[in-house]
Amino acid sequence: MTMADVENVETSGKVLKTENGQVQEYQGEKLNPPIDYSYEFSIYETLGDAQQSEDWPSPQEILKFVNAKAKTAAKASAYQAATKALKEAYEATPEFKRATIAKSLVAAGMDPAEAEKVAAKFI
Repeated sequence: MTMADVENVETSGKVLKTENGQVQEYQGEKLNPPIDYSYEFSIYETLGDAQQSEDWPSPQEILKFVNAKAKTAAKASAYQAATKALKEAYEATPEFKRATIAKSLVAAGMDPAEAEKVAAKFI
């Protein structure tokens, strides 16, 4: 995105921005031509402006957010520990290895069907 892709309009403590984007790939397929789009959003200039707005969360909402973040982090860590052996066993399977090789070959530009054939020869 270049500076030409961004337009700023100031409105009472908020800045209305317009930015442009481009869809170059959809569902794994490259689009030719790409699809252009633009979107608008408002941002606050200062923390004070944001805190004085109706968008600013209440103390209860902030507490809920902080507690949810702590819970999510703890749950994710426990899940990773609980499934560590399963993950290691899965990653040792021929199916996982073949899929990983095929995915790498496709990322390098090989046709997916050909990548599957080549990957199968390695396993």
